[in-house]
Amino acid sequence: MSVFDKVGDLLLALRFKYGVEEFPDSSELAAYIKDSGEADVVAILSPAGRPRPVLVSAHKEGGDVALALVDLDDIRSAAIGGVPLEELEDATSRLGAELFGERGLAPFFFPVMERDGAYYFAMGLKTLVDAAVLTGGLIDDLLDLLEQEGDSFYATLVGRIGEKGVTSR
Repeated sequence: MSVFDKVGDLLLALRFKYGVEEFPDSSELAAYIKDSGEADVVAILSPAGRPRPVLVSAHKEGGDVALALVDLDDIRSAAIGGVPLEELEDATSRLGAELFGERGLAPFFFPVMERDGAYYFAMGLKTLVDAAVLTGGLIDDLLDLLEQEGDSFYATLVGRIGEKGVTSR
């Protein structure tokens, strides 16, 4: 099974098994997150022209929203030792916050599969925003940032893991 088959299976499960809402527009998604009575929101953003959508997770607490965006079209791989696949997101989120926290960002790797000693993962970005400024434009800006700086985020995280190893605990 290819990595994109695994991504497709994930999307099918989210859509049909778990009933995750799908939005064609980031403004509609931002309004949904802000207006939802739920503290935790998971959604799929499928803008026109993108081969694969973006997985969005939001946790609302007080006036803040912790936002995580995973670009399911930006799949990468690396041989990463010392971190089990199921702990990859947590370990790289903490490392990303350590390295880019002064910018209010935490790039991370969203695990998809392991094959022949290499991990395949989607690039993701986490941030904390004031709920009042959560707009479609902000979501689009974060996606643009992930696209523009994804190579740098990837190289920095993989290099740092290779230097000293990382554990999720």
